[in-house]
Formats: sequence, C-alpha cells, structure tokens
Amino acid sequence: MERINSKGFTLIELILAMTLLGIIVVVSGVLMGRGVDAFRFVTDRTDVVQQARLAMTRVQKELELLKEVQVASPDRVVFLDETLSPVEFRLDGTDLRQGNDILASGIQNLRMTYYQSNGNETSAAPQVRRIHIDMTLQTERGSGTLDLRTDIFPRNYIYENFR
Repeated sequence: MERINSKGFTLIELILAMTLLGIIVVVSGVLMGRGVDAFRFVTDRTDVVQQARLAMTRVQKELELLKEVQVASPDRVVFLDETLSPVEFRLDGTDLRQGNDILASGIQNLRMTYYQSNGNETSAAPQVRRIHIDMTLQTERGSGTLDLRTDIFPRNYIYENFR
C-alpha cells in the first residue's frame, strides 16, 4: 500500500480557518464601530461645551458691567451698558441671542432668575441685584445634554444681607 503525502489543506481545515477569520473580522468591526461612536460623542460634547462656555462667559461679562436693568423676564434681560446703550440677551427658539447675534444654538432651556439685595426673588427690574442663569444645551447629534449654571453680581450694585 502506498502512502499519499499531501502538502495542502483539507476542506475541513479551510472552512474552520475561514470561520475563525470571519469571527475575528466581525468582532474587530464592532469594536472599531464603538470606537468611532465614542469619538463622535466626545467631539460633539466638546463642541457643545466650548460653545456654551463662550456664550455663558460673554453673558456674564456683559451683565457684570451693566448700569441699569430695564427688563427682567425668565428668558430675556434688557439692560443699559457702560455707555448707556441698551443690550438684550434673549432666547429665540433654540438660539441664545445678544441683539441679532447668535451666541449659542441648541438651547433646550434658559431660565434667568433675579434677586433683590436681601436675597428674595424679584421680577421688578430696578430691584435686581443678582442674576442666576440656568441653561441646558442639546448636543448636535442628540447624544446628551449639558447643564450650566451661574450667578452674576452686577458690579455697580451694593449687596446687603446676601445669603
């Protein structure tokens, strides 16, 4: 009887190798997809954080230098600046605007609360001594929200009994 010395692969070995290779490719694809999704989430969130911080800083700096509050509503404030020119910050749909300029987009919620010098809430513009701002932004791809809060103390007012 003669022995056949084969130097190739059997059909079973080829099928097994292709199956293992297929599993490795699928698992690698899923992991790479998750990595890309995580990258998109982080960059989206970073863009929103940067835009929100810039807008909040701009609002804070302007309100710190105000001379007189003229309108104090939950989504709008109008005041006179150092040159006694009127300045307005308002929520217009999902845009935070200063006049006609858009400071931030994708805002789900903007609420400004005004306080007197004794710490009591007020809606009367001449009594405003502190402004609390709550702002919630939606990320561009809907992957989450960002909440920002700040208290602003206009520099030209005297604070009595602040709590």
